[in-house]
This record gives sequence, C-alpha cells and structure tokens, in this order.
Amino acid sequence: VWCIGNNHTMDAGEAGIISTQKIAAAEGAITVGAGLDIDGASAPIFIDEAGGIGMFAVAYQAECIPATENSAGIFRWDDMGRIARLIREIKSKCRWCVVIAHGGEEFAPLPNPYTRERYIKYLELGADAVVAHHPHVPENYELFEDGKMIFYSLGNFIFDTDYQRAHAY
Repeated sequence: VWCIGNNHTMDAGEAGIISTQKIAAAEGAITVGAGLDIDGASAPIFIDEAGGIGMFAVAYQAECIPATENSAGIFRWDDMGRIARLIREIKSKCRWCVVIAHGGEEFAPLPNPYTRERYIKYLELGADAVVAHHPHVPENYELFEDGKMIFYSLGNFIFDTDYQRAHAY
C-alpha cells in the first residue's frame, strides 16, 4: 500500500498522480490518499487478512491541494462527512479500520493539540487506528483502553541526511 496523499502530491500535477498510480500497479501496490477526483482520492482499500482491514488516507497541510469532483488532488483530513461515511462502510465489511494520516508539524517531538484532537475524533467515529506521517521524526503513540491506537508519526525511512541533521529532533 502506497500512501500518496501528501503535500507534494501535486508537484507534478495530474500527470504525476497518473504516473505514480501506474508505477504502483506495475509493482503490485495499491495507492491511497490521492486521485484524479475526490472519489478516487478518498477511495478505501480492503485487505482480507485478520478479519478484514479497510483503510484510507487523509492529508492536512496548507500546501496540500485537495481533490474536487472534477480535479486531481488529495483527500483532506477535515472532510468529516465523507470520513464518517468511509469509516462506517469499512466497519460494515471489516474487523479493522485504519486511517492513514499525513499531518503534524515537521520536526516536532510531540503532536500538537489540534492534530491529536482530530485523530481522536477519527477513533470516536469508529476507526480502530490512526497511523500518521509528515513530521519527519518519530513521535509518540497512544493506546486506549478500548484497544484503539494512534501512532502520531512514523518518521522517515532514511534519517541520515544533512536536512535531518540540521533539526534538533
């Protein structure tokens, strides 16, 4: 699963999304979080393992270009009506609902309050887990009594770069 919903998704425009989706398909991967319109950008995926896992991706950054009914882009993290419908759809078919989120402040050691509140809202709507990325550093996680969880930032795949070393965390 490739999450392509992020603040760089539209750097190469619609052609970039088309190219990325073709490369992903050729590699046997599925993309989430961006598409040629809002339906494509918000489309969930379903994996049969573990009683069924459904997931979709959202993004929040000022630089993110949202998909619309007629234009390519990402699925915004604040489209709460659509997010609630997706969570209900997934939970009607699957044991697990995972929201992949591109959000949070870069190089911050902890999530900011509005990010935490948003992710908790996804859990309240019925999601089982939120797995986030964007801050470029690993952040904390929370496990809740009902078994739900939030991973605030997975960090980067590669940390040893001049760009990374220039930041305190």
